[in-house]
Amino acid sequence: MSLPSLVELSAFEASNYIKNIYTIFNNEVANGKLTFLDLPIKCPWHPSHDNKHFCFWHLISEKHETNCEEDRVPDMERCKRIRWIRFVVEHANNKDLIWCWEKSVKTKRGRNSHIHLYLHKEKYLVILRKKSNRLELVTTFIVNNHKRREREYEKENDPR
Repeated sequence: MSLPSLVELSAFEASNYIKNIYTIFNNEVANGKLTFLDLPIKCPWHPSHDNKHFCFWHLISEKHETNCEEDRVPDMERCKRIRWIRFVVEHANNKDLIWCWEKSVKTKRGRNSHIHLYLHKEKYLVILRKKSNRLELVTTFIVNNHKRREREYEKENDPR
């Protein structure tokens, strides 16, 4: 089982890179009819960013010094892995490939339950927010502290 290829900047004109990975995101993720735990995975739009899904911006960018949404900056490593989101979700039931755990997270609006899907060999994490009748894509990133994720995985419950 091989991962989808990375979407390299060199494959597109630099000025169109974000537009092209957004098209991939729309086709494969937002409109891709993804499900996990028999729940549809939705991609929050509001508040939109640059006329694109709000969650898309979180998928491809990282915090900047100000910690404001408007100041997030694109992360090329996240951008290149846009096709991995679908792969991780579609293979999430493979416990050898994807580690999965549920975690309660404190937010501005109270507590949320997040499901972490971790492609551990690549140190790539997909986070989904659990709602009553759906899951929402929150973000993805490459994990810097692999040992911490290993401890989380061992400590938390696997919802599969």
